[in-house]
This record gives sequence, structure tokens and C-alpha cells, in this order.
Amino acid sequence: MIRREGPQSGPVDRQAHYTLSAAPGQPAHGQLVRDFWLREVDGERHQLRRPAAWAMDTTDLDAAEQAGARFVRILDRLSGRSFWASIGTIRARGFPVNRGHGEQLGLELSHWAATRELAEASEDCPLERDPGPRQLCLLGGEL
Repeated sequence: MIRREGPQSGPVDRQAHYTLSAAPGQPAHGQLVRDFWLREVDGERHQLRRPAAWAMDTTDLDAAEQAGARFVRILDRLSGRSFWASIGTIRARGFPVNRGHGEQLGLELSHWAATRELAEASEDCPLERDPGPRQLCLLGGEL
């Protein structure tokens, strides 16, 4: 519990929004399952409205990726819907968010997929993020 001073009634006890302790190298929110990071959320409370997007703590995203996660799955507990995206897509197409809950990275709903298979099919490759100089093979294509 966090104890704060309330504006009208003096001290107010509220449960902390963030879990401050996590196993070393693990995201503080959600859990790692094989090669994806699962976050169970209340969509009414956690989904961004403008733009319509999901946002995640950048420290958690970094920890999940360093622990071997390639994908993020957000499970909306209220609707039962799953939203999948590769970490590559989140990094390539995401936008910075800071609305009072720390540094986050948001990804618009149009970039999330309903299944892992669809997320894999639409995964951004590193070449799309870094279109620097490339050497082509003699018969076309890239090295």
C-alpha cells in the first residue's frame, strides 16, 4: 500500500499501480511464456483512447526482449481478446508515451494482430527499420 495525502480528507491508502519488485532480468508486469511476454490487462482502463493503442513500459519491454521474448501478447481480461505484435514491430512502428506512468512505448491498434501467426506474418524485419546502404548479390537480392 502507498500512503498519500488526499486533497479533502487527509491520508488516503491506495494500492500501488506498479509492481516495484521483479525477478532480475524479468519484466515487472506480466510474465514470460516461452518466447513471448504476456500482459493481462483491463482494456477499459489500460487501452489508450487517442490514438487507439496499447502502451507498455519501456523498461519491461527491454527486460522481456533481453530474456528472449520475440512477441508481446496483450490479453484483455474483460473482452477475452488477444492482441499480438512482434517486438520488432513495436520498436519500428511504436511511439513514445508518457502520461504520468513512466516512459512507455505505444503501438496503434492497427498494428496488432489477433493471433501469433498473423503477427509473425506481418513482423517488421530489421532492414525496414534501418534502410542504410546494402550490398546486393550478383543475381539480385541482398546479402
